[in-house]
Amino acid sequence: MMWSATLLEITVDGKPYMYDPAKLMNTEAKAIQRFTGLKMSEFQTALGDENIDAITALVWLVRKRAGEVELVPEDVEFDLGSINIVDLDKPEETDVESDPSATSPSELSPPTPDES
Repeated sequence: MMWSATLLEITVDGKPYMYDPAKLMNTEAKAIQRFTGLKMSEFQTALGDENIDAITALVWLVRKRAGEVELVPEDVEFDLGSINIVDLDKPEETDVESDPSATSPSELSPPTPDES
């Protein structure tokens, strides 16, 4: 395809969905473009920029694919506070201080001999 897009996991109201742009149908792309006014090459960027029309179109698409809605994107409602989008193609950085299971740098260094 002419645009690059990444695999996303989106959680809406506590329910996880997957968005694989490689499986996007032309009819879905047309609906997204008509609703958002964005070309598909701009759609992924708009999601990262928290564009509400792009997010709404994505929620519509994943719910439609799950058989939950037959609506048009304009009619989709959801709690904005419930949305979480994770780009599965970008590794998440682990914060050693907030993740007790992470290895701290001191655990990676070999012990130094005692010089007493």
